[in-house]
Amino acid sequence: IEEINKYTSTKIINDRSTHTWSMQDNSNMLLTKDEQFTLNVLDQACVEQGEQFHKNALKLFDKFKNSLHNTIYNNIDSEDIAIIKEDLAKAENAVYTKNKISLTYKNKDRIVEPLKLANFEGYWYLLVEDLTDNRIKTFYFKDISNLKILDEKFIQKDKTIQRKLKNAINTYFTFDATPYEIKLFVSKDLASIIKRKPLAPSQRMLNTYNDGSFEVSITITNDMEIIPKIQQFMPHLKIINDDEHSQRILDSVFSNLEGFKQGY
Repeated sequence: IEEINKYTSTKIINDRSTHTWSMQDNSNMLLTKDEQFTLNVLDQACVEQGEQFHKNALKLFDKFKNSLHNTIYNNIDSEDIAIIKEDLAKAENAVYTKNKISLTYKNKDRIVEPLKLANFEGYWYLLVEDLTDNRIKTFYFKDISNLKILDEKFIQKDKTIQRKLKNAINTYFTFDATPYEIKLFVSKDLASIIKRKPLAPSQRMLNTYNDGSFEVSITITNDMEIIPKIQQFMPHLKIINDDEHSQRILDSVFSNLEGFKQGY
């Protein structure tokens, strides 16, 4: 049956819970795993462009246009995935089918439950529950080797993964940490940029001023989610709330500046 399935779009599948066989006609079966993964990446990229853009893109995906015109330049800074493309497709399939996988990460063999593939700032990561210590972790994908899909299934215990992940700014997002609020002042010179692309998915407006500047609030789980943003946009982005979290972030930024000056 496995040999037959290699050559047909209509698949013969076995339901182990009922010990029955059935035919499954799925248009996705016409695509290779690499092709399915590529379409999933494109689909997610379209989601980030807005709801209406995504709806329009889905219509185009369905049509599979016969010709493409090179009329749009999109400078998306992303790492080359050629050497990990096959493992990315395998991991994506394991996330979908909820199969445990074995892998080597940082010279340690592990059995993990794959929860999500994530792309932060152009780099690919695999979100897993590491069965070594039953903690949710984020593995940089290019540091993963010997990835194998196991026959054993798993049931995802934390049903809030997707909702939590939507608030992540970068890979420093920590799933088991308690979120905390940071309030920021955005100068008039930076205002248009932050309006076009918010600092974080959780960003909400607090106050606006006549000169175009404004104050926002964001929710983070790790100081390093926002520190790179503050350093990138200095002096036009400032912390305005006075609490232990804000002070710790300021101390870290000042320390980084001192270290930078000492290098010269």
